[in-house]
Amino acid sequence: MTKVEMVRVRSAPETLKQVMPRVVEHVENLRSGMGPNTVEILHHAKNQGDVVVFIFWGDDHDEEKSREGLLVTDILQEIGATTHIVWLGNQMERR
Repeated sequence: MTKVEMVRVRSAPETLKQVMPRVVEHVENLRSGMGPNTVEILHHAKNQGDVVVFIFWGDDHDEEKSREGLLVTDILQEIGATTHIVWLGNQMERR
């Protein structure tokens, strides 16, 4: 099953700037390694303090939060309210 992890933080833009170098470094390491298929960082269109990191996994991953996603969550929790959710591909399509 396809798995996507979403890690989101709501923070002030000035506060977010403090941790973004660490988040970007972690994301770059994920992109260059043998881990997820794709990793993206997106900013909210109106509130520059809201950021989400999407981690896209292939079909061979379970429903649990990954070590990689938990590390992103740990970094972002330092500056604001954080949500870490796992989304799965639609199982109904395969029936």
